Amino acid sequence: MTVVGTDFRAIGLGPRGYKESNKRKMQDMEELSKQSAPDASAMEEGEEEAAEPSGKRQKAEDGIPRPVSGKGKAWKLPATRAASMMKPLSKSTWEQRMTDKALRKTFMEQKRASADRVKEAKKAKSKAFAEAKKRKILNQQKSAVTQKITKASTLKKLMKNRKQKKLLKTADTN
Repeated sequence: MTVVGTDFRAIGLGPRGYKESNKRKMQDMEELSKQSAPDASAMEEGEEEAAEPSGKRQKAEDGIPRPVSGKGKAWKLPATRAASMMKPLSKSTWEQRMTDKALRKTFMEQKRASADRVKEAKKAKSKAFAEAKKRKILNQQKSAVTQKITKASTLKKLMKNRKQKKLLKTADTN
């Protein structure tokens, strides 16, 4: 099974600890668009929202009236068991879990493959750069203006002087 249309643009392939800087902004934008969509449809139809009842008590979702803070929020929430808070019940079937697992596996394989491609491209680029640098040095050596010294006595004189000794280099004259 292959996943078609997987988008790897948001994957952090940078160094460890790398995070997308605008991830939070994108989530906020999605939430705002989700919230604004129902409001716009309600306004178009001409329906008015029911006003919240004023007073010291307010009915919660389960129908039991609870004390309300100054801002209108119920401050006593219904108690939940600690175990259910730590690990919620999984309502998915075995087949759903297996399909999710297979999708995750293919996604991770594709992610690894794309990361490998990026690494290989970087290695190839650095190798080409090193080869070009090596070629440049060789070409500079070939094109350098040289003077061939054939007399041994001249060479001995040059070897005595420190500055001229630095200038001496052995080169291929072919």
